[in-house]
Amino acid sequence: GADHPEVALTLNNLAALYNAQGKYTEAEPLYQRAYEIFKTRLGLTHPNTKMVLGNYVRFLRTHRNKEKFQALVPDLKTVFPSIFAQDPSSQETSP
Repeated sequence: GADHPEVALTLNNLAALYNAQGKYTEAEPLYQRAYEIFKTRLGLTHPNTKMVLGNYVRFLRTHRNKEKFQALVPDLKTVFPSIFAQDPSSQETSP
């Protein structure tokens, strides 16, 4: 179906191609859709979700889309908590 992870992978790859070709308007919604599919179907911590989130965030930062970037910060904090840690010594660790 339209929300299958294989579709999301194809959307991500097409977005990367469009981005490389300078077709930024076409690339952005494909990254967004790919991310939403992976997040919904596989969860935030799945490697494919992390990969697409990273691609999408890099795209948004490169093109200075602060509003959409800020909307992803909660997910980024969940997926990559160490990036947002202010004081690593204050983090709880597992035994």
